[in-house]
Amino acid sequence: MVWGGHCEIEKVPFRNVSCSDAAGKETNYGYIMEVIKNSTDGRIWDDSSLTPYFNFQKGNDTYQMRYDDLISLGLKYNLALTYQLRGVGMWNADALNYTSNDPEVIRQTQQMWQALPEYKK
Repeated sequence: MVWGGHCEIEKVPFRNVSCSDAAGKETNYGYIMEVIKNSTDGRIWDDSSLTPYFNFQKGNDTYQMRYDDLISLGLKYNLALTYQLRGVGMWNADALNYTSNDPEVIRQTQQMWQALPEYKK
């Protein structure tokens, strides 16, 4: 449920963390880009996690989807560069659509890879 912009998820203990993705699920980026088109508020920004999210209705229930995009990944990658971390990674590179012929989907996939910074030895 969504209250005041924050989404309350079921508290499922996972490695001593009371609120984790163990209660949620992952989905592909293409699906997220489709669902956001029917969101109730459009893209919303969370300054504390540098992450976009949106709310959407499914039946009588309101859900919230948080995700990373080019902007949020760029900010996080820049933090890694600023603090001279040895690298960055993503959770699921296969969450992008590599088989579509849709120019917009191809562009999104290419941009996500181009967002990765170059690390010098």
